[in-house]
Amino acid sequence: MRLSRVALSLLLLLAINVSAAAQEPVRFVFTCYEPANYLDEAGVATGFFVDIIREALEVRLGVPVEMAVYPWPRCQYMVEEGLADMMATIPTAERRDYAVVVDTP
Repeated sequence: MRLSRVALSLLLLLAINVSAAAQEPVRFVFTCYEPANYLDEAGVATGFFVDIIREALEVRLGVPVEMAVYPWPRCQYMVEEGLADMMATIPTAERRDYAVVVDTP
């Protein structure tokens, strides 16, 4: 439950910062962690975080989302270095140094 609140918080903050006119895709990186986010048998990203992100950004805001699977340390590195725009995770002190986290979804 807390993890989903964090993910929604990140999504809402991202949605505020992304202009609807921007057509460059938002890059969401994740590691396979069922049922939150994983690749199905056909290699398509799925899971409840994937569904929430697609609904909020693509459907409601019209912002394209590019999703990619990597080992978890690489996901964190990519967000920290600006190579990816978002990940859904629990905020830690270290992550707060390089990512924007909100307390209320």
